[in-house]
Amino acid sequence: MSRQTLAFLVKLAISAALIAFLVNRVQFGPLIARFQNMSPGWAALALPIFLFQLAITGWRYGLIVRVVGLVLPIAEAIRLLLIGHFFSQTLPSAIGGDAVRAYMTTRLGLSWGRAVSAVLCDRGVGMLVLLFIATATIPIFIDRVADASLRLFALVPALAAFSGLAVLVAANNARIAWAARWRLARPFALLIGDLRRVVIASAESPVIVMISLLAQLSAITSVWLLGKALRLDIAFLDCLVLMPPIFVVTLVPVSIAGWGIREAAMVFAFGLVGVTEADALGLSVATGLCQIVAGIPGGLIWLARGRPAVGVPAPPAPRPTSGTGNP
Repeated sequence: MSRQTLAFLVKLAISAALIAFLVNRVQFGPLIARFQNMSPGWAALALPIFLFQLAITGWRYGLIVRVVGLVLPIAEAIRLLLIGHFFSQTLPSAIGGDAVRAYMTTRLGLSWGRAVSAVLCDRGVGMLVLLFIATATIPIFIDRVADASLRLFALVPALAAFSGLAVLVAANNARIAWAARWRLARPFALLIGDLRRVVIASAESPVIVMISLLAQLSAITSVWLLGKALRLDIAFLDCLVLMPPIFVVTLVPVSIAGWGIREAAMVFAFGLVGVTEADALGLSVATGLCQIVAGIPGGLIWLARGRPAVGVPAPPAPRPTSGTGNP
């Protein structure tokens, strides 16, 4: 059994175990009633907003690839992002959407190491922005959660966000070059260096961060609209406060397309603001189904595309040197 197959089976087991646990807890009568009474109008609004989120995330990926070392046309970057989403959500497999995206990026002229770094930086900047959204909404979280002991959870994303930013600020060329002298540390050091350039040290950084913010707000809005479609009494502020940490948890690659992890996180988080388990589970399932449907365009592109266009090498990015100071 290959390592990829074993990892896929472990993820499948985690997803199945969490879903089975929730199925055993939740009363399905109210959940089914929510879907039977679902408003198609609100649902129809949620899908295009989620597709918009995927499109601008593709734009961000094109900018990140440029920082890493290849000028990639925005249209092609969006196509790669949609194809990756198809393999992650609509057709989950042992390969994974990120691996597919990295492979297809190498076919455009980027080396494997650079392509993997670009995909990881894309994930990293998205996660960092989510953590800062969660940090900015701490006062709203404290106001909405009655249990004082649970309010301490609000400090976790804040600590993670500022710790991550501190690492990027401190990771100048000299420190990256020093860490890269050790073979085991070299891949991590170079990745941190790439992420630093993506987030704070390149001409594209402000646009990348703003796109990331808009993309996350779009994803949060689509979840809120799905709540409206299910006729749930959930305010937009609830989604703004609760969804960023849920998205962060779902990004951790320990389940199949986030299934199981997302449902457990949403049942717990929305329970803090009085949403029943059945309603929170219904919202999570609707979110997952929306992501599956949003992956269909990527599947059609993957089936229809011919040989991908060759990218243009970007101007060389500054590499770590033995000097001192910031790049």
